[in-house]
Amino acid sequence: VSEFDTLEEYKNDIRAHLEEQNKKRKEREDENKLIDKIVANAEVDIPECMITRQIDYMLREMEYTLMYQGMRMEDYLRMINKSVEDLRAESREDAEKRVKTQLVMEAIRTTENIQAEEEDIDAEIAKRAETAKKSVEEYKENMRDNEKAYISDQIIVDKTMAFLKKNNTITK
Repeated sequence: VSEFDTLEEYKNDIRAHLEEQNKKRKEREDENKLIDKIVANAEVDIPECMITRQIDYMLREMEYTLMYQGMRMEDYLRMINKSVEDLRAESREDAEKRVKTQLVMEAIRTTENIQAEEEDIDAEIAKRAETAKKSVEEYKENMRDNEKAYISDQIIVDKTMAFLKKNNTITK
């Protein structure tokens, strides 16, 4: 009861799917290593307010995650015997790294003038329309206001990563 005629076809499809997932996971790991190396070698003055804002964001993310699990932040803090100030202090290093990464990537995009061209956005919309089995016009009609900006941002991230991979070597 599937799209496959034989068990062997089904197994081959699963194998191909798993191999593709592993390939993508390895690619993401390599990209993260490259970004970490670039960021580690960059000298950046990070404004304190950006770190504070990032810590706030991280704690809100944690609070939302806890809510989805049916727990309140206050209960979680009691359970782990910590205060919000303790969590803020523990989050500081990660927040600094995230902000530094963001600033370095933004500087690279600006210096290299990496942008999402209208044809890039149109191609991505066409791809999404095909996946949704809709015409491009129909897909565009149903797009939310911020979706085009999201697509544009993702294209810029992808182009920046392609630029970095082209101009750097990922070492093991």
